[in-house]
Amino acid sequence: MYRTEMYLRQDQLDALQNLAFLRTKKGRKRVAMSEIVREAIDLWLKQQPSATKAYKLIERALGTAIASESALKKDWLRKEEDEAWRDL
Repeated sequence: MYRTEMYLRQDQLDALQNLAFLRTKKGRKRVAMSEIVREAIDLWLKQQPSATKAYKLIERALGTAIASESALKKDWLRKEEDEAWRDL
């Protein structure tokens, strides 16, 4: 996890403190405001189709690149390849 700072309006801070208090009281386990913020961010990200789609596209592209590298490595490491690219 990374530590970050954020500015909240007074009404946002009040609501967050109240929610943390109520969840702590209900569950008899301390619930930090940062935990509630992380949960809210996770929920928001799940509702953003473009963010999820972009992540999946990047993940797929990286997987393809890694798989391709091992297959292409055979050709890249040949003497003939080195000679062909020597003058460039």
